[in-house]
Amino acid sequence: MTLTSVETVVAKAQTAQAEIETASQKTVDELITGLAWAILEPKTNRSLAEQAVRDTGLGNADDKIIKNHRKTLGLLRDLKHAPSCGIVR
Repeated sequence: MTLTSVETVVAKAQTAQAEIETASQKTVDELITGLAWAILEPKTNRSLAEQAVRDTGLGNADDKIIKNHRKTLGLLRDLKHAPSCGIVR
């Protein structure tokens, strides 16, 4: 990545953060659920698994697909109904 592309990604991330920083718990829960389902989409999951193998040189894509699936469902289960907005006590 070039410095310009990194700066562009960071600027987009800052804009996105500003848009959701006052979001309700319901909205954040919906975003998390949508993100999880996007990761579980077979084409996306395979792409992420193959990229992980390329970047790390560890494991194989087929095993990482299974791991992504199990870990994403587990994380989604753990985050369901967990407070994550405002002051969390």
